[in-house]
Amino acid sequence: YRHRRGLLVHLMMLFPHLNQDHLVDQLPAGMIQGLARIYQEGGKWGEAEALLCRAVHLLESDRENYKERSIDLLEDLAWVQVLLEKFEEAEPLNQRVLKWRTEHLGLDNALTISAMGNLAVTLHKLRRLQSGHGWYACCRC
Repeated sequence: YRHRRGLLVHLMMLFPHLNQDHLVDQLPAGMIQGLARIYQEGGKWGEAEALLCRAVHLLESDRENYKERSIDLLEDLAWVQVLLEKFEEAEPLNQRVLKWRTEHLGLDNALTISAMGNLAVTLHKLRRLQSGHGWYACCRC
């Protein structure tokens, strides 16, 4: 964590006139996602969530490049929200990820199956596993 975090510190040393928030705002969504993963590895879930929200906003405003990269971001954001016990916020994100992956990758794809698991965890935490169970039963491979 400390080694990777050093990259941001070095960038800030190169550009001392920028504060951290301004520097992050200048980064592409993929780099923001990478920085968020560094925060995740360090157990800083709140900081990771804020960065992932920024990255999702950037990609959603750029419809041309939205596709799979944004789905990965949504999945990361949903997982961080689960870790922060924000299950209500995580559920629609997990549903979007699962819907996209089912439509574009198919039911037997490992990423689709992983998305099913993530949604199941979220629904379990919300004590709504039955609502997810019906969907899973009709889509079983």
